[in-house]
Amino acid sequence: GGRYDARPFFKRALTYRAGAVYLLPALETKMRTGVGTGIKEPTFLETFGSGTLIGNPSLKPENSLSWEVGADQPLLEDRLKLSVSYFSNVYSNMIAFLSTPPAGGTFQNIQKAESSGVETGVEAKLMDWLSTGVHYTFLRTRVVDTGGVSSTSFIQGGELIRRPRQSGAFHLLPKVGDWAGDLGLTFVGTRTDLDFAASPFGKTVKNKSYKKMDLAVSYQVWKNEQSGRSLKTRL
Repeated sequence: GGRYDARPFFKRALTYRAGAVYLLPALETKMRTGVGTGIKEPTFLETFGSGTLIGNPSLKPENSLSWEVGADQPLLEDRLKLSVSYFSNVYSNMIAFLSTPPAGGTFQNIQKAESSGVETGVEAKLMDWLSTGVHYTFLRTRVVDTGGVSSTSFIQGGELIRRPRQSGAFHLLPKVGDWAGDLGLTFVGTRTDLDFAASPFGKTVKNKSYKKMDLAVSYQVWKNEQSGRSLKTRL
């Protein structure tokens, strides 16, 4: 797949996504890989800012290059499924704020960073009416090049802010007749952030980990057996 973007205030951009899957028949193991690119457009302030924050209409979009490899393994006649993936991302042309004396500044594409990690998952059908799933992600990030700009949010060799090293989720999925439910618990680990109340330049702090619980219930009120179409209500 591909996408072509044309904007009045930055050069045209072509992004793509490609993937491949290979099934090992004897083990029913699914091997998969993928690669893709993406862009993030400059904000309105970064492009058209005025006063002390001078916009730069010549900014390019920030770019990303991502790839991953992984495998899925069904067991116990598909009642259990294991999955694991390794992924890597490189972010380039990242936009930095350059201060200009005596006050103010502008923006330039000069920074670069990368991230990589592992995603694992287990899905199981415990009973005919009850399924469950557990997923875990370990992430590492690193600032590759600050572009010579000293910043509390972008330190050479440091981590990217607001990216937790560890995160995960647990789901319990009952289904009885036309009723279905989803009890989900999400976990997000500690992550680096900036506290601008403590310092005008942002004081480096560690945000605490947190958990979030979600509950959803749905009921299927109509289904066309021939077409497979259905109508559901969700709470």
